[in-house]
Amino acid sequence: MNAVGQNFADVTSVATAGTILATARRARGVETTEISGSLRLSDWQVEALENDQYDRLPGPTFIRGIIRGYAKTLQIDPQPALDAYGRIMDQDGRMTINVPSQNIRFEPGAADSSKPIKLGLSLLTAAVIGGGLWLWYTMSFESKQADATAAVKAGSATTESAPALIPSPSMAPAATATDATSQPVFSAAPAPALQISNSPSIGAGPAEAQLRFTFDAPAWVEVKDGEGAILLSQLNAAGSEQILTGKPPFALVIGNAASVRLVFKDRPVDLAPYTTVSVARFTLQ
Repeated sequence: MNAVGQNFADVTSVATAGTILATARRARGVETTEISGSLRLSDWQVEALENDQYDRLPGPTFIRGIIRGYAKTLQIDPQPALDAYGRIMDQDGRMTINVPSQNIRFEPGAADSSKPIKLGLSLLTAAVIGGGLWLWYTMSFESKQADATAAVKAGSATTESAPALIPSPSMAPAATATDATSQPVFSAAPAPALQISNSPSIGAGPAEAQLRFTFDAPAWVEVKDGEGAILLSQLNAAGSEQILTGKPPFALVIGNAASVRLVFKDRPVDLAPYTTVSVARFTLQ
């Protein structure tokens, strides 16, 4: 055996796979560019193999393949380099350590012991985020409901405290059966509602009367009859219609009043005079 062969044999008994291959390459005067060109590899891949930087390479199967190709290019036996690689790497490409004097063994699966913890933390984080979003949605929904209820109550309080809008005495005779299509006229007065017997006018007695609402756009409506019972209190969809029957006087709160058409006792009611900031509040006798 010549000096080069003897030196190579000495190296293979203790060296790593990368050292074995690099020593053989230098002994034959071959450059790394020749190796990378022959194996169709990048220069950095050959450098990583010779420096035993296996984490920079794709995996065990690939590494064993280029060890064989490297050895074939140098016309040397690949087994010593493969054995050296196998001594420090398990089948999955993870590095193993054995300390005989301490009888300590590092199990290949030990590196994965943190996976359940990471999975648990991920699930916990997702649960916290989901719970927070649900809580935010619930609180937002309840807040909107509370605001709507407060607005209705405020409107009712204003309606009850304000003087009733009743027909003017001077206009009452005009609302006769021969003029059933005329527009009812309202005026504020602190006096009790005017009662006119046997008359179809808005100031008629406590007999039941009908209200018909037509909604061109979504609008909130609350209606209370003369006994304080709530006949309607809800948000109404565009294109819908509500027909109510009860005993007057009726206390009304109508949101988005410009989009609501009201007919009382078969007569259209103009909501504009009683509308403030899109909400109409008034009483029909």
